Amino acid sequence: GKKGGRGNASWQDSAAAATQLERSSTSVPSSSSTAPPPDAGMLGGVDGLREVLATANMPQALRSQAASWCIEQGAANLFEILEVLDDFSSDLGLKPLEKKRLEKALKAAVEDDGGDEHAAGEARQRLANAIDSGDAVELQEALSTARSA
Repeated sequence: GKKGGRGNASWQDSAAAATQLERSSTSVPSSSSTAPPPDAGMLGGVDGLREVLATANMPQALRSQAASWCIEQGAANLFEILEVLDDFSSDLGLKPLEKKRLEKALKAAVEDDGGDEHAAGEARQRLANAIDSGDAVELQEALSTARSA
């Protein structure tokens, strides 16, 4: 008789545990699906960074690291991150493919901004490259683009 009684008690215990488990697992999704704050696009003080990281399929852990990085480095916009992408990538320990995806997403987002700021930055970049190369023709072209930007 005793053996059966004990077996019975443990069966009830495991049923109670299973019910407990079901309860705890069903409450998880509801708590995580809270409405995003009004500034949903802002991450680390950079507007649009959240979308860029999502577009680039960055894991959640990397997204919070990226936010901290932007705050520490004082990055104000996506263009600034794009300009220092190598540092950003190595500081966050991105894999080459992740970096490539991120670069693509950043460029797309920066171009979407239609930024005059971006055009000017791109012109500065071309000028810098032309100066580095020492190619006069390239330098002239870069200068004319810079004037129109």
